[in-house]
Amino acid sequence: MGAVDFCLEKKGEINRLLSEMSLVLLCVIMFYSMHIFVFWGKTYVVYLAISIFVSIRMRFVTHKISKSDLVSCFFCLVMYSVLDLFHLENITSLFSYALRHVFLVCFVLLLKDTEKKRLVLLFTRIFVIIVGISLISFILYLLGVELPYETIRYDGNTNYSDFKCYPFLLIENEPGTIVRFQSVFLEPGHLGMISALLLYINGYSLKQPRVFVLLLSIFASLSLAAYVLLVIGAILYYIMNSKRVLKRVVLSFAYLLLIVVVGVSYYIYDPNSIFSRLIVERLDYNEDKGLRGNNRTSASFDSYYEQQFYKGGDCLLGVGPKIFSQSSWGDNRGQGGNASYKVFIVKYGLFGIFVLLLFFSVYTYYHKSKLLFGLLLLYIISFWQRPYALWEVELFLFIGAAIFLDESVYKNKGFVCVDRY
Repeated sequence: MGAVDFCLEKKGEINRLLSEMSLVLLCVIMFYSMHIFVFWGKTYVVYLAISIFVSIRMRFVTHKISKSDLVSCFFCLVMYSVLDLFHLENITSLFSYALRHVFLVCFVLLLKDTEKKRLVLLFTRIFVIIVGISLISFILYLLGVELPYETIRYDGNTNYSDFKCYPFLLIENEPGTIVRFQSVFLEPGHLGMISALLLYINGYSLKQPRVFVLLLSIFASLSLAAYVLLVIGAILYYIMNSKRVLKRVVLSFAYLLLIVVVGVSYYIYDPNSIFSRLIVERLDYNEDKGLRGNNRTSASFDSYYEQQFYKGGDCLLGVGPKIFSQSSWGDNRGQGGNASYKVFIVKYGLFGIFVLLLFFSVYTYYHKSKLLFGLLLLYIISFWQRPYALWEVELFLFIGAAIFLDESVYKNKGFVCVDRY
């Protein structure tokens, strides 16, 4: 019996080690999807990480798979089949469909609940450490301290200018532009978006130091979308985390009205400030695009979307990423970025956005959590401007947050940390 117990103990230690390794690999994949600068142009990194992760997780597959996990995996397969198989270009895209989409996401869905919690916790810790160090470098930069840097370029899209790469900090190398905080990521909006989602998952608990780092990163990003997600996310969390929903809805609208009044008053007092120009001014109404800040698509894309797209058969399944990237109204235009829910529809069609919403809705339904439903609404709002719901960072956070938010209701706290295996 002693030898058997020893073998079982060693097996448990090996499984714990492999489990931790697989979570670290997932964090690498999540940061890659955020376009962290250390991975620019290094596609092999993500596929190597995925291959090792899938190999490790095969050891953990058992015949005891819950109904909810099985259904989630089925709808994951349906979703990616619709999004990918109708637009296959070559054997490489088929390989990507199988490995990066179906196998990877299904194995994440099959993680144990404790592993899903640890994944969110691990990513949050790494993210906050990186952003925290970046904030220190950013403050030193604003104070005029001479820091060493090198000039780098993102070759994935020629519309981006060069960047000055300081220690843990990227600054757009374009004279005359307002300096915005983007940490080590491609855009300030990417940083602000993920920080806002992490704040919801953390429950906006001011007792946690990481919450202050996330808040500071949002404020320094000067991203209107991040500010909107911050306010709406806090309201949604406040409403969903209560049994007296009606009372909290009324209070939330009162708080929102107060924020609007303060913002407008500040704009009237100092219309030339950075905050007024980048945030308040963009809330002005424009007859062509609605809000002035709704500038996520080019004129040629809007013309194609409104006048041609729905007249052909492409509206059902989309034109596909390749045609979009090669079209004058798509990525091959030199007119600035296109990042809107409309872009996802053009790429994958109405059927594509339907299966996307279906997958997230089914996953939310099986966890039966008001807070997770609130997070789903926040994802939809974020998707309206940035259709990045299938970035691994957003997708895996949503999958893991379902477990965290369930516990936050039970513990009546915003974020529950479970470090034990």
